[in-house]
Amino acid sequence: MQQLSASGELAHLTPERVWKETEKVLSGPAPEVYFQVLRDCGALQVLFPELDNLFGVPAPAKWHPEIDTGIHSLMTLAMAASLTDDPAVRFAALFHDAGKALTPPALWPSHPGHGVAGLPLITALCQRLKVPNHYRDLALLITEFHDVLHTIERQPAEKIIGLFDSIDGWRKPERILQLTLASEADARGRAGLTANPYPQGLLSERCMRLPPPYRSRRLFRQDLKGRRYVRN
Repeated sequence: MQQLSASGELAHLTPERVWKETEKVLSGPAPEVYFQVLRDCGALQVLFPELDNLFGVPAPAKWHPEIDTGIHSLMTLAMAASLTDDPAVRFAALFHDAGKALTPPALWPSHPGHGVAGLPLITALCQRLKVPNHYRDLALLITEFHDVLHTIERQPAEKIIGLFDSIDGWRKPERILQLTLASEADARGRAGLTANPYPQGLLSERCMRLPPPYRSRRLFRQDLKGRRYVRN
C-alpha cells in the first residue's frame, strides 16, 4: 500500500472500487483499523482527504482529552461500531466533524459552525466516491445536527420539534435513532470517556416507542413537557 501511495497509483483507483472496499470495512469489525492503516501508509490523504485533514487539528482539552480531531474521529467510528451494525451510521459518525478542518487556526481550539461548514465536504466526498444516497443523506444530517442532541435536555420543546422536522423524524423515526447512535458515539468516542452514559438517548428511545398516532408535533410536545424532560 505504501508503494501504491508513493507511486501515485492510488489516485487512479476507480471510485466504485474504493467505495466497495470501504463499505465492506464499514460493515465489519474494527473499521477504524482500515482508516488508520491508510493513514500510516500515506493513502488516507489520497483517498479520504476530508478525514486526513482532521489530524493535527486541535479541539478543547476540556471536551476532548485526546485533543486531536483525527484521533477523535477514529475513536468515534470505533464507538459507533460497538453500538450498531448499521454501516451508514458508522460512516456518518466517522465524518461528523469534517468541518473542523476548515476552521481558521486563529480560532483553534474552538470550531464555531463546524457542523454546517462540513456539509459541502461531505457532499463532495460522496460525489467523488459515488457513495449511495442514503449514506450521504444520513451523514449530512448527523454532521449538521449531532451537537444539538448533546444539549437536548436544555433545549425548549420547540427546538426539539424543529430538529425532528429537519430530519423528517415524524415520517422516518428511524432517523432519530440513527442520529442518537451517532451522537452517542461522538460523546463517548473520547479519551477516558468511553464508558460514560449518554442519557440524551432516552428522548429518542421514548419517541421510537410512541405509536404512530402520537408522532405529531402537538402530542409530542405535550409528552415532552409532561415528562419534564425539557424546559417550556
